[in-house]
Amino acid sequence: MSSEDVEEVRQQLVSYKDGRKPPLDTLRLFLRTSREARIKNPEDVANYGSVTLQHYKKQLAEEELWLLHEQVGVALLECGALQQALPLIKAVLMKFPGSIRARRLQGMYYQAVGKPGQAQALYEEILKDQEHDDTIPKQLVALHREAGQLAEAISVLVTYLQHYSNDREAWEELADAYLEVRPAQTPTWR
Repeated sequence: MSSEDVEEVRQQLVSYKDGRKPPLDTLRLFLRTSREARIKNPEDVANYGSVTLQHYKKQLAEEELWLLHEQVGVALLECGALQQALPLIKAVLMKFPGSIRARRLQGMYYQAVGKPGQAQALYEEILKDQEHDDTIPKQLVALHREAGQLAEAISVLVTYLQHYSNDREAWEELADAYLEVRPAQTPTWR
């Protein structure tokens, strides 16, 4: 799946702006391609995912239903729609109380509502249970960067990259953090 695939399906959905409900198959395809292509489009995912959950919930298989709760919950958090995200997050936590993904979602909610201490404690607790998780360190990095704690962000990234050395984005994030801590010196030419 590519960004072109996502855009093609999104264009099909845009044609339904006149108050008509988009068909479930098109909504599913858009949400699945967005997920698989890892395209950041939280507004569209929140919008079309909410439509899917509101109008087609009973037609979704159980696995797909909970996957959409998570996907739409994250998108709503990224859009700042915290009140809309909360029922989805609570539902996921009730259904999967011990799951890492549910706890990560809870941590993201804590971050979004301005409770970084609770988010950090939760993320660190998860890492004690699953030290090789590949998503929680990225959340911790974001948390530390938001708080201006670049040394802590760098430490988390270095540890993460010891296990996931092929993660290009993490290397770029580490380089960016190093540059923020110690800006490159302008060379002096003699």
